[in-house]
Amino acid sequence: MIAGQYSVDTIINRERYYLDYGSWPIIMKLSAETLGIPVSTSDSPHEAIRVSLMPNPATDRLVVLTSSELKNGTVRIIDQAGRTVLSQDINAELEELDIAGLSVGMYFVSLSQNGQVIHTQKFIKQ
Repeated sequence: MIAGQYSVDTIINRERYYLDYGSWPIIMKLSAETLGIPVSTSDSPHEAIRVSLMPNPATDRLVVLTSSELKNGTVRIIDQAGRTVLSQDINAELEELDIAGLSVGMYFVSLSQNGQVIHTQKFIKQ
């Protein structure tokens, strides 16, 4: 939400009426809908999949839990430079990753199904 004092002399609404607001405070709420950005697609097969990473932060093992089984899925861990430091096939709702060999820092977990990224989330390696 963006709020502030704006000096608006004339506004044309959808019915083309001219409204004089002078210098009243105006509050604008920006959302995907008002900006014309699609919020979902009806043909997306992945919209119902939820992902949890635990624990976060993690030290030796990271558990990736999905709300449904991924067929032909891949989980990748990506460092801050954008390099894939671990990649593993995933075909279940729960997958445990060995992250003991990773350096301490922030990483991204990216889940793909059939070559299409369906979820990306950050985690901290302690």
